[in-house]
Amino acid sequence: MSEGDERLSATPHWAKRADARRNEQALLDAAASVFAADGVDAPVRRIAAEADVGMGTIYRHFPTRADLVVAVYRHQVDACAEAGPTLLATATSPFAALRQWVDLFVDFVATKHGLAAVRRAAHHPAPARRMPTVGPERS
Repeated sequence: MSEGDERLSATPHWAKRADARRNEQALLDAAASVFAADGVDAPVRRIAAEADVGMGTIYRHFPTRADLVVAVYRHQVDACAEAGPTLLATATSPFAALRQWVDLFVDFVATKHGLAAVRRAAHHPAPARRMPTVGPERS
């Protein structure tokens, strides 16, 4: 997780419990996969199911969809930046490494399209909307 991801969370990465870090990583990976397949407006329930976590876990880590989209974007930027040396060291050829890196980049680009709308909303803020709650409404 990068320093930028830590700003999205109230608790610094190093202070989180190991299971909370695993859940956050699972959520970021699942959200990236779902966003690449279905766009950033995909149902949050689908992300939770793919990450094998409850809905409350998503809300605890990412109170709004915008928080989740930005965290996935940063996570993918970090992954793209860090993948190059590893892919070169493990691939059968530099071409194979580049091809694998381009696959990572394509997933990143798919998520980036949704980021533009999130960023525009941040510059022209409407009242903050939280993701809908699950369970009975409280008065």
